[in-house]
Amino acid sequence: MAGAKVHFQTKLALNADSCEFCPVQPNLFAAGCYQLNTATQIREGMIHLMKVTKDETVKVEQACQVEVPGIFDMKWFGNKLAIASATGKVDTFELKKEEKEKEEEKWQLLPSLSSEQPEDSPFSLAVGWAPDGTLASSYSSGDLRVFEDGSEFLTPKWEKERAHDNEAWTVCFHSEDSNLLYSGADDCKLKAWDIRRDPSYPLWVNKQYSAGVTTIETNKKWPNYVFVGSYDETVNVWDIRKPTSSLSSVSLGGGIWRIRSSPYDNYLAVAAMRGYFHLLEFEGEELKIVATHDKLHESESLSYGIDRMPVEGQQLEEQVLASVSFYDNLLSVWSPQF
Repeated sequence: MAGAKVHFQTKLALNADSCEFCPVQPNLFAAGCYQLNTATQIREGMIHLMKVTKDETVKVEQACQVEVPGIFDMKWFGNKLAIASATGKVDTFELKKEEKEKEEEKWQLLPSLSSEQPEDSPFSLAVGWAPDGTLASSYSSGDLRVFEDGSEFLTPKWEKERAHDNEAWTVCFHSEDSNLLYSGADDCKLKAWDIRRDPSYPLWVNKQYSAGVTTIETNKKWPNYVFVGSYDETVNVWDIRKPTSSLSSVSLGGGIWRIRSSPYDNYLAVAAMRGYFHLLEFEGEELKIVATHDKLHESESLSYGIDRMPVEGQQLEEQVLASVSFYDNLLSVWSPQF
């Protein structure tokens, strides 16, 4: 099993919890932050847009930063970045390239549409894009919402109040079906929804978990599977045609907070809170650990955000990962090393 070679590390000003590479500009990734200002009781946030240059060595520099409310989750769709924020709103940004100055690329994240403030002011905990660009969010109230673009705001076109009994930590569309939505929550349930139908009843409910469901990932390479993480410290693969029996499972020694995959290979990047960062391989319907980095953060911090540069044709040791951890504010860029 591989360890890790660290190319870059830096301390951010705020606690870091989300990390996402841009699919259309794969050398750029966004790192998101959330921190409660104890003096003002304001939940502050920041987006750091980082640029990776990969030649004989890997170099990292900040392209821009944007001050926002505290971020719980972020996702890209093309050049659009959606954030789930502590205000309860969902905010979107567009990635724009400025005119070159002295042959250097200049990038901006410009505010675009936002949802309106929910009446009961829950936190927006997660966002997810459908293949057709539809955007969904899950909330600390257990609610789910699916949005369409309005003239001034993101407007709900489907919503389910109290879809879960506790915090809905994660929401994710099927990789090929923009009508099929998955959600997971602190009520230990994984649910599937058809957003064309009355939201009163889910398509199915998986009640196999003994702890909260925290992250869901789908991938068009495996349209019949969902990859699900939980506070129970496991990553499970479920077949959506028979969602009551786990196809494969691996325990990582800490609550699973993020799972990220790529359409180009069989690897899954996983942030496992107190169980560090991992790279898994899904091959022959089995999950196995192929790389672990256990020295990327301090002992009391939490591994929260992780993603991989989306580049086709890379060998395992050529993979470039970015990860962030909470409490020590650490942003790292690294690769597996044997």
